[in-house]
Amino acid sequence: MRPGVFCDYIAREIKDALNQVTTESSLVDTPLLKEISPVSASESNYATGPLTKTLYVEDVFGTKYKISIEDLKHVQNVGWVTYDKAKELDVHYDRDLECYVISTPEYKERIKKERQALRGRM
Repeated sequence: MRPGVFCDYIAREIKDALNQVTTESSLVDTPLLKEISPVSASESNYATGPLTKTLYVEDVFGTKYKISIEDLKHVQNVGWVTYDKAKELDVHYDRDLECYVISTPEYKERIKKERQALRGRM
């Protein structure tokens, strides 16, 4: 069973830490951050993922930054990858292994036959 995804919590923790840096003295005498946006979920896809949370930060010189927190997929023999990379690798979730695996031609052929068999029953 997969544990929960905590992108929102992590984003809020980062925002709070950045707010402290702008209000308290830190390594530099003058805070370099001017503005920190609220946490945005506009890039999240709640149906299929990823659950992305975004912060926008502006420094005192007017340069803007984007801080993005995204949950990753664990792909067997590859490691943790973004959803875009997983799509590129063509993966599927294996319930027995409890992780994503790269779809092989044999797997695709088996799934195709199973779908055709199901359509034949209808």
